[in-house]
Amino acid sequence: MAQTTSRRTSSGGMRRSLAAVGIVGVASGTAVLGLGAVLAPSASAVNPIPGMWFTCTGYPFNVETPLGTWGVQVKTTAPTQVEPGAEIPVPTVTATVTATSVASDQLRNLEQVSVDGTSVAPYDVFGKTYNANLTIPLTKVPPAPPAGNAPAGWLVTVATGKGEAATAPTKPGNYPITVNEFSASLTSYKADGSPFGIPVKCVYSTGGASNEIGSIQVGGSTSTSTSTGTGTATSTGTGTATSTGSGTATSTGSGTATSTGSGSATSTNTSTSTNTSTSTSTGSSTSTGSSTSTGGSSSTSTSTSTAPPTSPSNPSGATVSLDKPSYAPGDPFTLNAAGFKPNESGIKIVAHSTPVTLASNLTADANGKLTYSGTIPTSLPAGTHSIEVVGSVSGSATFTMLAAPVITPSTVQTGSVGSAGGSNMLTAAGIGLTAIGVVAVGGAVVVGRKREQQ
Repeated sequence: MAQTTSRRTSSGGMRRSLAAVGIVGVASGTAVLGLGAVLAPSASAVNPIPGMWFTCTGYPFNVETPLGTWGVQVKTTAPTQVEPGAEIPVPTVTATVTATSVASDQLRNLEQVSVDGTSVAPYDVFGKTYNANLTIPLTKVPPAPPAGNAPAGWLVTVATGKGEAATAPTKPGNYPITVNEFSASLTSYKADGSPFGIPVKCVYSTGGASNEIGSIQVGGSTSTSTSTGTGTATSTGTGTATSTGSGTATSTGSGTATSTGSGSATSTNTSTSTNTSTSTSTGSSTSTGSSTSTGGSSSTSTSTSTAPPTSPSNPSGATVSLDKPSYAPGDPFTLNAAGFKPNESGIKIVAHSTPVTLASNLTADANGKLTYSGTIPTSLPAGTHSIEVVGSVSGSATFTMLAAPVITPSTVQTGSVGSAGGSNMLTAAGIGLTAIGVVAVGGAVVVGRKREQQ
């Protein structure tokens, strides 16, 4: 049929020939399109088109040619979870492509034996559009399938390429990765190596899989842990913790746990466990997470704190400065900190050596900087102390606590003013002179006023 149409010289015959060749060229390209295109008139329950569906159009010799529905399957190495503002490296994209009977039969009818090409696939994430550039490897067209086994004759290829690097937003949330369209430059070949090229454009259509090829969770991580038998407790304070028991406990939750070593234990968790345990701790802990445990009995624990005052952990990353090098108890102070993530929240300020939380749930500005004004705790003894700022990174600044002034009330010795005792006489005389001075000054003021009135 291809040879017959190629001999026609009328304009209508040439258009039909170009259209036929165009369909074959596009069909050959669909088989290896980077995002996995499949040419087929419709899906069936017996032989469904795999993956996403796209409505595609080819342009052989600039002649617009409908190419039907293609199927797409995609895998990427994009991360599934990152921190806010994190840099995301270039992902790798792998596409498995299946061309159904319409495309494969056209290739075989026009003696096309292989196909290759390139594709550009835009994808959307974080409110921006990025491009995946894919290479379509040279792939042989399979022979005609036996009757009743059409999938045996479908052309299957695998194309690979890379997307673009990206920056995660600072706002936590789940961000889907979607594909809405793609284009390709395809080439099919005869046995003698003669090529035929054709451009293709495809738009996502409903009916197949969702056009969401993945998603990236920004912040808001969750964790799952399982513990069996004898457990282990860890404290960031100074002390020891022991636990004994038997059984199995499974807990799922999210959050963080920190130890202040101040001699008290506070937990916002609620849990039940199949263990029976006794716990003794010389530190103290505060848990901000939450958990739910499977089991039917409860666990009990006792906590005793003998930990000394702690010093700040001060991991590198944040810079902290105070407005003065020393303060008296109750003095106001101003603190400046930098090095946090833009608009980072949940920052707290703690005074050491004996930990005293001065502020919590503070938020840095768009440049990762924080300014805070507060009052020096009166409970801190004289000596060297520090104020620590804790967030995704931490830092501290030291200061000297001055001793509180000692106020001693003055006393007046008792005795007779008229007695001959020297000290009592001087005291009485001093009081009298003071009184005379006050009267004299008062009189001078009155006289001055009268003169002004005159």
